[in-house]
Amino acid sequence: MIGLILSVIELTAFILDWLAVCLTGCRYVKTNGELRMQKGLSRERTSYRSLNVPCDESVVLVCCRKLIVWAVSEERKVLVRHGVDNGTEEGCSWHRLQG
Repeated sequence: MIGLILSVIELTAFILDWLAVCLTGCRYVKTNGELRMQKGLSRERTSYRSLNVPCDESVVLVCCRKLIVWAVSEERKVLVRHGVDNGTEEGCSWHRLQG
């Protein structure tokens, strides 16, 4: 797993502000605030085409653990991704947590 993380970081560090890695993929924030993900990663497949994860707010941080994804917006709002499961790792919508 460490080799996978290092490969992803080495290949994309020059365009990233934030990177979050889980067991089967990674989510990252590009320097322009765009949130993207790669799924289906493994030791043998350390890179794949990325998918855009649409968000109405500019994201500065993303975090994932198993099937839970959180993000922090530029306005410091905490968002959680709904609809994330084994078949739909990108999820379907963002919901703002009330605090």
